[in-house]
Amino acid sequence: MTTAPRAVFDPKHSSRVQSTLNLPTQSWGQKCVRPVADPHAFAADLPELWSAFCRRNYRDARHLAQAFGVSESCARKWWDGAGGIRGHQLQIAVALHPQDAFETFFGIAAE
Repeated sequence: MTTAPRAVFDPKHSSRVQSTLNLPTQSWGQKCVRPVADPHAFAADLPELWSAFCRRNYRDARHLAQAFGVSESCARKWWDGAGGIRGHQLQIAVALHPQDAFETFFGIAAE
């Protein structure tokens, strides 16, 4: 039985990601303090946030389904606030409606 290779920390990748996201950098052994949203609260609020986002940007569940390539049943659940989204769907939302998506999901204005 073979095991998968372990991921190795790549400091170049880390700094590249941090500079892209404008995050503070840190060296090994230094504490880096940055505000972090509560991921559990975000997960609990996501269906409501997503539903409000959908209603602001789409005519109805059918239009929503077409834009995101999902079934009408899935889009109706989103429309009604009965379900959340997956990461790639959030990327689509940011690509299609950057200003509203950044403000809604990240609490920051898009540049």
